[in-house]
Amino acid sequence: NKRFVTLDLKHPQGFDLFRRLVPQADVVMESFVPGTLERLGLGWETLHAWNPNLILARISGWGQTGPDAGRPGFGTLVEAASGFAAMNGEPDGGPIVPSVPLADMSAALYTVNAIMMAVHHRDRHGAGGQSIDIALFESLFSLLGPLPAEYAAFGRVRPRTGSRSKNSSPHGCYQTSDGGWLAVSGSTPKMAERFLAAYGLQDLL
Repeated sequence: NKRFVTLDLKHPQGFDLFRRLVPQADVVMESFVPGTLERLGLGWETLHAWNPNLILARISGWGQTGPDAGRPGFGTLVEAASGFAAMNGEPDGGPIVPSVPLADMSAALYTVNAIMMAVHHRDRHGAGGQSIDIALFESLFSLLGPLPAEYAAFGRVRPRTGSRSKNSSPHGCYQTSDGGWLAVSGSTPKMAERFLAAYGLQDLL
């Protein structure tokens, strides 16, 4: 039930068609380098004037403001710059970027949640539209768990540990004698005790 229309916003005809679509829209999403919409004459103030109830979701590599806002950005750069790649990999190996577009997917999830909250706020409270700023960098950085807090508090950079964990043990992927693999997480002492006992490894306790 989707209709796809290709617009050249730099062409007067495309600009006019977009101008006619915006008042009918709930949400406009864009992923240009920040400042592009403004250069096209389609900044937030303009779109809001055309449709006061519009929600504008803006997705970029580094956010709409800040020292890197004008830089192009995409997932792999963000996965490296956020520290995500550096924390992944075996202790004696190099950093690893994920084989899936993790930065893009995490930003997409944040965007969906933000849009739904904005729609709810608009419709439930009559608050009108708003502009949402989603940065791939911030979305992925928020998934690093306690590592940024550890660094802020202690100046400590946690080394790569492969699939091991500093918070629970046993934790990771372990090869079996027949060549298979087990994924294990001894998240509580009781779970670790039961697991080790089941495999005759009580001496590791």
